[in-house]
Amino acid sequence: MSKCYNINMKIIVLIFIVIIILIALGYIFSLFPTKKSTDMQAEQNTLDPVRIGKEINNGQAVLLDVRTAVELEQEGYAVGAVHYDVARLQNGELPEVGKSKKIYLYCRSGRRAETAKNILNENGYTDVINIGGLADWIKANGEIVK
Repeated sequence: MSKCYNINMKIIVLIFIVIIILIALGYIFSLFPTKKSTDMQAEQNTLDPVRIGKEINNGQAVLLDVRTAVELEQEGYAVGAVHYDVARLQNGELPEVGKSKKIYLYCRSGRRAETAKNILNENGYTDVINIGGLADWIKANGEIVK
């Protein structure tokens, strides 16, 4: 009986070790992004005003300018953008946009757009992209209204 017990314990320990190794390998492989996810991330990070404009026109996305009204008046705004000052978000006001709809954000430098992105994400918006500042939009040949 003792011999049988030792064999069963060895099998249990061996199974336990194999499970630990498989978990460790899964964790290690999860640390390295696949080429496919890296390509998707690069595509998302490329500012393309033409593509964004098409998405807006097709109702697939919204472009929010989170700068102040004074900045909008002085510097203009991206074609197709809707003004939604980041201060409104900071005060708890949320845009009337579906939480799964793609939302592009920009400000002057990208900092307030990142703040807006974080607030929207915290409130359940799932597809929010900070495209930087108005200068980035212009540099990518995006049209503006002055």
